[in-house]
Amino acid sequence: MDYPKTVDNVNLLNGKFTDGNPGAGVPASLVPAEWCNGVTDEILNLLASVGIVPDELNTSQLVSALAGRLLGIKVFIASGTYNPTQGTTSVVVEVLGGGGGGGASITTSSTQNSLGSGGASGAYGKGRFTNAFSGVAVTVGSGGAGGIAGGASAQAGGTSSFGALLSCPGGGAPPNPGGAVTPPLVSTGGVGMPGGSPAGANLAATSGQPGTTGLALSSNSGVSGSGGSSIYGVGGSAVYASASQTGNNASSYGAGGGGATSATSSAGKNGGNGSPGIVLVWEFA
Repeated sequence: MDYPKTVDNVNLLNGKFTDGNPGAGVPASLVPAEWCNGVTDEILNLLASVGIVPDELNTSQLVSALAGRLLGIKVFIASGTYNPTQGTTSVVVEVLGGGGGGGASITTSSTQNSLGSGGASGAYGKGRFTNAFSGVAVTVGSGGAGGIAGGASAQAGGTSSFGALLSCPGGGAPPNPGGAVTPPLVSTGGVGMPGGSPAGANLAATSGQPGTTGLALSSNSGVSGSGGSSIYGVGGSAVYASASQTGNNASSYGAGGGGATSATSSAGKNGGNGSPGIVLVWEFA
């Protein structure tokens, strides 16, 4: 809606209604029925859109209709500070920890395979908060590095948090295999397990999805472990033991890296990296 600027003889002054000034020859504005009906219909349409039944004697219905509307969504893929949009009275926050790295494979003999296991996805939590959210520090957990062949085991994902209101641990990571295996056997490295439960999640929570174990079926036949997937990311997929392969990295946010494989008589390979966490803030009036 707008002022009835195109209606003849309404007598707007500077584009707005006026009571007029007879002494100065300024006529009072007329209010057309069409404009009054249009303004009322605008208000009624808003009430209907949120399921409010109009009440002629209730003068607070428009405020009720506007309260709780979504103002915007702020996405943090790096640590920072949350400053709410003007008019924000409550927030719904989603926090996802970083994914754990996938396990490396190790050097094998002519009768052995080596299979890394997958890392776990980060914990996920969702909560609604009506106070103490302005200016809080936002931490985005890093993705865990994959295991290094002949070196360090995979690293767990980092913790993501929304101040002291909501915190979610990163996904766990598997150790590198303790030895190559003669098929048929599973990997000797174990799997990446979820790092823990979210704290402060009052709407939804999960500790994350574990990685899977590598499995050697026969000589040069098997698969590595895959990384755990998250609500916003896909774990690194498994690779086959028919050739020596580096583990696949996780995609998007909060997922675990995949394990590596070494075929017979092969050198070890590095595991895949987990993907970093993310924090989303849904702002409501």
